[in-house]
Amino acid sequence: MGNVIKIDDGYKTYDIVNQDDKLLGQFSFNPSDTNIIHRHAEVVEALEKLEMDISSKVEEKNLNEAFKEIESVVYEKINYLLDADVAEKFFSIMGPFSPLASGQFFIETVLDAIGQAISAETGARVKKINSKIQKHTAKYHR
Repeated sequence: MGNVIKIDDGYKTYDIVNQDDKLLGQFSFNPSDTNIIHRHAEVVEALEKLEMDISSKVEEKNLNEAFKEIESVVYEKINYLLDADVAEKFFSIMGPFSPLASGQFFIETVLDAIGQAISAETGARVKKINSKIQKHTAKYHR
């Protein structure tokens, strides 16, 4: 295999489990990619707008057709957010607009969980970077 440059791309694999810790699936993405923060905000905004559009789409088309169209947008946005083809893994569990006991749609729970993973990983990595910076600049602060 010739010359190889191997890099750590930051990708991590996450298990998708239910409240009983039953494994429902897995997906991989890079939670510390700084671009993901912007994509997350973009996707949340787009999906909030989509929620508002649901009633008008349902009025224009039959219910099944409207949800198919809306769900295809959700799949596209989740794949865009994570820069990977992972929407099928989430929504094979249940449809994105399935109502939960919490009063949320399933898509909202998915976005919250992804947001928490991004925050946790980014926070941990920033902490490591700050520690490294302090170590190297300590001699200048005496």
